[in-house]
Amino acid sequence: MVPDAFSSTKINMWLQLLQNQCPMVFVCLLTVMSVAAELPAQGDTPAVKRDELVTVLTGSINDENGMPLENVRVKVAVPATDMRFANSEANHLLGSTTDKDGNYRVEIPDVSEAIMISVDAMKQGFRRRSGMLMRWDGETKVQVEPEKTTEADMTLKPSGYFAGLVVDETGKPIAGVSIGANASGDTFSAGIERTSTDHNGRFEIFNYPKTRADLGDEFTSCKMYFNHDDYVQEETQDVFTIDDVDRTDLRIVMPRGYHITGTILNVLGKPFAGAMVKVVSTNGGHRKGVITNSEGKFALKGVAGGEVELSCIDRQSNQKRKLSLNLNADKLEFDMRLLPISVSSQIEIYEVLGMKLTDVTPELKAAYEFWSDEGAMIVDPGTDHARLEIGELAKGDYFWLAGKEKIANVQEFVAKVIEEAEDPKSELSVRVVYSFSRPTMDGNNTQYLKLTPADVEQLRTVLEQANDSDKQE
Repeated sequence: MVPDAFSSTKINMWLQLLQNQCPMVFVCLLTVMSVAAELPAQGDTPAVKRDELVTVLTGSINDENGMPLENVRVKVAVPATDMRFANSEANHLLGSTTDKDGNYRVEIPDVSEAIMISVDAMKQGFRRRSGMLMRWDGETKVQVEPEKTTEADMTLKPSGYFAGLVVDETGKPIAGVSIGANASGDTFSAGIERTSTDHNGRFEIFNYPKTRADLGDEFTSCKMYFNHDDYVQEETQDVFTIDDVDRTDLRIVMPRGYHITGTILNVLGKPFAGAMVKVVSTNGGHRKGVITNSEGKFALKGVAGGEVELSCIDRQSNQKRKLSLNLNADKLEFDMRLLPISVSSQIEIYEVLGMKLTDVTPELKAAYEFWSDEGAMIVDPGTDHARLEIGELAKGDYFWLAGKEKIANVQEFVAKVIEEAEDPKSELSVRVVYSFSRPTMDGNNTQYLKLTPADVEQLRTVLEQANDSDKQE
């Protein structure tokens, strides 16, 4: 007899009846039901392991002796980016930590096609995997695919370590403070690391070596600089003069300072949008910069008191103006009208790697407020200079070093780049240093030109044309 409906109540009644009257049949039926429950339904596929349903990056991290490193923080950026400048807010970083065996695992969501990702790793006492700003020594970029596991093992090099807290004058922690760890010599400055304070005002620096000797004899000063839109810039003493016991408990106090607001007018007396305004203490050390809004207005906060120089130098439109101020209170709502920059129209332009360059001269040094009267100035960075991977370039930036040698003009710059590119060890990656001025800072950027064989041939053509021109003169 078959039940007329398979309700749970009726099934239970039939099972009870079967158990009472036919015990052996009941046991066999339960066994069949148990096996059936473990089998997939008709048309279904077997269960898939969890790792096969997600995109996973995994690997191990060791020191240079091959020993596993525990509690290494791993960060992953999707898609790939330069991890030396990446931050969690802008790059949506994913994270993980290595276990006691040095192993890590990161699940990467929303991967629908093969994609390149970047990986960074950091631990106290070791250099970040992304490396120093001024010395590119490798990076970890990996291609991952949907629903697959990819392995990326890493080795970390020993290094120094600094950490601390940034607060205001009342002792309140300041989040979002930009920190630049630099090393400088007599005539140059180079980047060690860039980071920022977290929501608790805390920071860490991983890339300074343990001693100055490990960095190089040419570096005579190593400092960290702290910048925030609302506070006066601060800096440390030379980091290698800080006692070892104090290096992990630094306390940086940033004062509020004064405010300067106003409007920048162009040479015609019209509001000048998009102009960079900066204020610098005449005794050095303190600097602030900002871009004017659509109405030409600007607001500088956290300005140090005393003798300062307020300036606006727009190299794109050849306009500038400087004013000296004695700041002992906020200075609000005043106008500054720019004057034309006088530059000779006889400058010679060279087409180099998609850029337009000209020789830096004493005239250009005076006009554009350069610190050197030698080098190769960018007149136009071109539309695709990002492929060179040396940062965002602008008119008025100028190269002054290629390889490890200073260059006096475009011709020397091109010749030195060719020489460096022909070194078998270079792999078409040539060290260059250029000076720049941005709202955040004035400084030098050490980078590595990423060249192709076609680029080197184009440089040879430029050099031949320049040499021919010299002969004709």
